[in-house]
Amino acid sequence: MTKREAASLVATDADVAVTIQMLPGARRAPGTVLVHDGRDPWAEIVVRAESIGLLELAATPLRFDLPDVMTSDGRDVVRKLLRGRIRVHGMLRHLGTVRRLSMLLSAR
Repeated sequence: MTKREAASLVATDADVAVTIQMLPGARRAPGTVLVHDGRDPWAEIVVRAESIGLLELAATPLRFDLPDVMTSDGRDVVRKLLRGRIRVHGMLRHLGTVRRLSMLLSAR
């Protein structure tokens, strides 16, 4: 049985959410991604931010699949994470899923 990895992105200002489910194999093609409308209550990762914060997170340059603190955009995103303007629940427990989500959002 393969591991199910899911991340919900919640735009707090627009009151909308989407869930991205990453399926590594099984009967589907390797690396299959399913997108669902709404928040998955069992998602390992939940990212909550205003719409612009989610866009900035997706546009941030990456280093080692995490925001690159060597760039000003990367430092801005890390600053927002530390101040709670972008909240990522489950980040430390599911760092691998966070890294895969970052790569997926950055279209790498």
